[in-house]
Amino acid sequence: MSLLGGTLGGGLFGGIEYIKNKRNPMKDFNSEIGFLLREGKKDEIYKELNNLKKQGRLGSTNLSYDTEVTENGEQVYVTADKEHKSQAEVNYNELVKTIESLD
Repeated sequence: MSLLGGTLGGGLFGGIEYIKNKRNPMKDFNSEIGFLLREGKKDEIYKELNNLKKQGRLGSTNLSYDTEVTENGEQVYVTADKEHKSQAEVNYNELVKTIESLD
């Protein structure tokens, strides 16, 4: 009987943890970044972030998150320039803030 209870309880607890993490993906990110920071790998984290930004894997390097409405009423993203940071730049800056807050 206790074997069955342990099996069901363990499965249920694992399922609840899985659901909690799916609702909060930043929890896994924070845990993994925290681990790397404790291991002294901050420079490697920034190096990888810079590579991802240059490759455009953090978001578009040509478009900003700012939008405007066209004459047809369609909402479109504004081209990134000095006034409008690119999606990749905004995402990079937010990740850096998160890393700094964990360090």
